[in-house]
Amino acid sequence: MTAMTLKQRAVKALAWQSIAKISTQIFSFAVSILLARQLSPADFGIVGMAAIVIGFLDLVNDFGIGASIVQKKELSADDLSSVFWFSVIVSLIICSASWVSAPFIAHYFKNEQITPVVRVLSLNFVICSLRTVSYNLLNKELRFGKRSIAEIISVFFGGVVALIMVYAGFGIWSLVYNTMVQSVIMSVLVIWFAPFSLKFTCSYTRARPLINFGVKLMASRIQWYFYSNADFFIVAKVLGDKLLGYYSLAFRLATMPTEKITAVVNQVVFPLFSKLQDDREQLLSYFLKITRFVSMVTFPLSISIFILSREIILLVLTDKWLPALIPFRILCLIGMVRSVDVIMPMLLVARGKATLMLRYTTLLFLILPTAFFIGSRWGIQGVSYAWLASYPVLVIYLLNLTLREMDAKLLDYFRNIGGQVRTSIFLGIALVLGKHINTLLGQGITLLSTAIIVFVGISVYALCIRYWHMDEISEIKGLLKGTI
Repeated sequence: MTAMTLKQRAVKALAWQSIAKISTQIFSFAVSILLARQLSPADFGIVGMAAIVIGFLDLVNDFGIGASIVQKKELSADDLSSVFWFSVIVSLIICSASWVSAPFIAHYFKNEQITPVVRVLSLNFVICSLRTVSYNLLNKELRFGKRSIAEIISVFFGGVVALIMVYAGFGIWSLVYNTMVQSVIMSVLVIWFAPFSLKFTCSYTRARPLINFGVKLMASRIQWYFYSNADFFIVAKVLGDKLLGYYSLAFRLATMPTEKITAVVNQVVFPLFSKLQDDREQLLSYFLKITRFVSMVTFPLSISIFILSREIILLVLTDKWLPALIPFRILCLIGMVRSVDVIMPMLLVARGKATLMLRYTTLLFLILPTAFFIGSRWGIQGVSYAWLASYPVLVIYLLNLTLREMDAKLLDYFRNIGGQVRTSIFLGIALVLGKHINTLLGQGITLLSTAIIVFVGISVYALCIRYWHMDEISEIKGLLKGTI
């Protein structure tokens, strides 16, 4: 396979993922808003508490095998069959354990409504295990067209079911079955799109290399899960379900736009990096280029949401969600950092450096929960400030590990995204001036005035792209033309 062919396949994969993520992002955002208007912060808080436990068990359920399938160069039918049955057995054990422990989880959070929510969501482990092999075979071969179709269909039907249920008076269960319906439809379609020769054999000897690599990744992901959800856990335990509802929605809205964009890239980046794992020069080139393209979108987007945060809450969510304003603003900045730091682990794992990732996640596991606990003394605002004070410093450490692996320097990295930072600053200035002029005119926060401010921001962003980023735009156009 030539480098150009690989590049064309990667661009096609990105195009398909972009279509899927943009369409599902818009639809999911609209569904989230409609659900938020019908449900209370406490409803979101209860599901958030259940999600803390379910999300952790989901990492153990995966066992890191998915990434192992993508990373390993050669796989036989016996390897895949062994991995499939191993995944199903593990998922059944975890589902049973989750079902039995649900009352104890509810007792810990002092909310009996959590028990049935955890039990229903635990069925998702078995459903997802059935698609583990097929899903990652699609990833491995960059066959994102069919996978994207499955995502779009599953998100659409899940959202429709959730809206029907919430308006029919099912309350919190509309959130639960949104997840369940998506999972069932996604699994059915992925298995249909990527069948493989399944045998009734489960050889540990064959699965062991994949499991050994996956276990290291699983350990890193478990630590990642604890530190990345420690804020939700601490808010739930210390501050209660209502404040958790405010915080969880603020986190979701602040990070969802950038995370959806990076999700498009990351799902293509890992298999791409895995195919180039032995070529450091090519890896560094792709790493810097992808980071530059991503930040050209996510940096301005995060800054815009940060500046227009009050308008978004008042016009979209209503004033009952105003207590989420300060966390919403702070977490927009964290979302901007996360939009580029998630590319770094993909490179390290593709290079087989699972031990380096374990070292980094151990550091995060020790520092972030401590910062969140201290910050909780000042409410959800303090927890948000804890993110801002600690996370960027830790990301610099990860960046240093990544660049050292590629024999590159920090200065090269920051020069690579310098234009994106400059564009974001100009866009931010334009939006702030627009808001200030609107205040001087006494217009208040209205849909029309906000739309005008947004139009001004888009115009300034377009000018910045025209004068500072035409090289990137030309390269993107060239790549797209090469795939037609």
